[in-house]
Amino acid sequence: MFLKNGSFVVMSGRHLFTHKNALIGLFFLLWLGSCRQQTWAPSLSMATKLEVHSEALQDSQMLVLINPYRQGLEKAMNDTIGFLSIDLMKGDGENLLGNFVSDLLLVKASEVYDTLVDMAAVTNGGLRTPLKKGYLKVGDIFELMPFDNELLLLRIHGRQVEQLFTYMYQRKNLSVSNSKVVFDHYGHIHSLNIGGEPYDPTRFYSLAISDYLATGGDQMGFLTASESAVSAHYKVRDAIIDYVREQHKAGDTIQAEIDGRAIIIEEDSHE
Repeated sequence: MFLKNGSFVVMSGRHLFTHKNALIGLFFLLWLGSCRQQTWAPSLSMATKLEVHSEALQDSQMLVLINPYRQGLEKAMNDTIGFLSIDLMKGDGENLLGNFVSDLLLVKASEVYDTLVDMAAVTNGGLRTPLKKGYLKVGDIFELMPFDNELLLLRIHGRQVEQLFTYMYQRKNLSVSNSKVVFDHYGHIHSLNIGGEPYDPTRFYSLAISDYLATGGDQMGFLTASESAVSAHYKVRDAIIDYVREQHKAGDTIQAEIDGRAIIIEEDSHE
């Protein structure tokens, strides 16, 4: 946190929060710290003289300012939004958590952009914690997705689609909805279906993905060659919260499954 002339910004590993967003992010961090009852202390290899200066006083003044909001934040974060029937864990290759989030992003992107979306994708790095079986609260989703990233809709050519799935094989950290890919053991794409139809390398496809990944994050620079990128100013985290709420309101529990959307065959397909 940097303070200057009474204003402040909070730096995230993936995003810069300012003004109102910074307050929300800072309140969440304080709430998270209080829930986990962790105590932070500097690690000193030798005796160090610590001086109290004006910036430290500004920090104290900031805490006084936000303390009245703590109760409201705790209430919001503890709001129950759904029920999860199984533990959703992430891992290398196809995994329950990645399938769940990429599938719901496809649903929400189709609604928000009012169009049929071909695919949605998320990386393991964007999902910070597993979701445990039981009641889900808003705070659980903030822990899962602490980043303030938006859900973009890209229009990508078939060559970027091939790069996307090659990346999936190489990194083992990508989940893509509405698709089924089979790799041979060399990492070549043996077969690929999108939306139940064979992949066409000559056509364009729509891909819902976070703005962080769309701009080359997690070494996905090939996505910067997309023909277009549209933003509805809809956060990925909000998409998850909205989806879980809607499922709960409809009386449905949250579920996910491993459905064989990413398979590596053992035999040599070139023989």
